[in-house]
Amino acid sequence: MSGTARNEKDEIEVLDSYQGLSEADLKKYVTLWNEEYPTIIDQISEHMFLRNKSKEKPRKIVLCRVRSSKELVGILIIQLDIKPPRGPWFTMIVDRKHQGKRIGAQLLEEAKQLVSELHGWVIPSNQYMKADRTPYVSPLGFYKKSGVEEGKEKIIQGKSFKVVEVVWRGSRNHYKV
Repeated sequence: MSGTARNEKDEIEVLDSYQGLSEADLKKYVTLWNEEYPTIIDQISEHMFLRNKSKEKPRKIVLCRVRSSKELVGILIIQLDIKPPRGPWFTMIVDRKHQGKRIGAQLLEEAKQLVSELHGWVIPSNQYMKADRTPYVSPLGFYKKSGVEEGKEKIIQGKSFKVVEVVWRGSRNHYKV
């Protein structure tokens, strides 16, 4: 990987589909989603995830594990079937116990090696709470420091909260849909 010093305590793994996720990875992903995103985002269940897993679409899944324990501490999923100018889309979650340790930077740098652009949505506000009633801290500052640009705002219908598009465009053209 170029550009980011990899933490020797971590290992990065790239999968081509959800089929490569173990049952433990699946449980951890669902847990991270439900614990790290604010409560205004719909919670997910293993059943919901498995239903989506069965409708396999082209994607790349970048996992970060603690090398010694193999514990999954971060995941970035890139959905590749969305056509330009609005794709590919990504979502990233890092376990709060491992935030601030360059896990997100490692995942993002690996993703930048796989595709020529990334699009996502970020909640730009810190006003929301997580399920355990701790404050949600917007990752927008992290993305900006990582070379991801802030795009247009959007109000999520039915939920009445604002998100901001984040976009990274590189010079590579690794994956063509």
